[in-house]
Order: sequence, then structure tokens, then C-alpha cells
Amino acid sequence: MESIVIASEKTLPPVGPHSQAMRRGNILAIGGQVGTDPRSGIVCDGIHEQLRQAMTNIQELLKEAGASFADVILLHVYLTEEGHFREMNNVLSEFLIEPFPARTTVYTQLSPGMLVQIDALAVIE
Repeated sequence: MESIVIASEKTLPPVGPHSQAMRRGNILAIGGQVGTDPRSGIVCDGIHEQLRQAMTNIQELLKEAGASFADVILLHVYLTEEGHFREMNNVLSEFLIEPFPARTTVYTQLSPGMLVQIDALAVIE
């Protein structure tokens, strides 16, 4: 089965040997998206803005693949602080619809200035 690279000029290009997203058959895997403004390359201020930018990046990659958040079955959210959990739920609820995808939330260290990273798995008809 052929793998198809999915990319968007509206998101940051990958740093290192990986694709923004990869489709194989009806499975779409979107690599970790962060809260960096793709136009300026500057990390967004605050957790709310970083969450919104990461989700917007995912949305752009979904569009490039002919999909939407309705096709997402799994999200992995990496946060640097437990205190950001409530804000994460608030922002994700702006993008996601029921039935909501499964989600794993992990607290970890990210690159300096980064407060969140999100990846997604979607099934496309």
C-alpha cells in the first residue's frame, strides 16, 4: 500500500526527518503540531494561543487530506503544566464535535517556550 505525504504551506515545515502528515489507505497520521505561528515562525504567547495554533495547524493538514475534525479518532496532547488541563479542554471544545475522539494527555518537557504539542490520527472515508 502506498504512503502519501500530506503537507500544507499554512503550517510550519518539519524540522528533521519526518512528514507533517502521512496517509496510507484510509488512515491519516498527523505529526505533532505546536503553537508556533507559521507566518512569523514565532511561538505564540500563552497556553490558550498555543493550543489554538496547534489545533489550527491540525485543521489545515486535515483539509489538505480532504478530511475534518469529524474524521479524527485519536488525539495525543502533550502539556508542560498540569495547570493547563482546563484551558486545553476549553480550546479543544472549540474545534471538536461529538462523538469526540479518544484522547491521551501527557505532561512532559518540550522545547523552550513550547507549552503544548498535539498529534492526531484520523480515518478517512
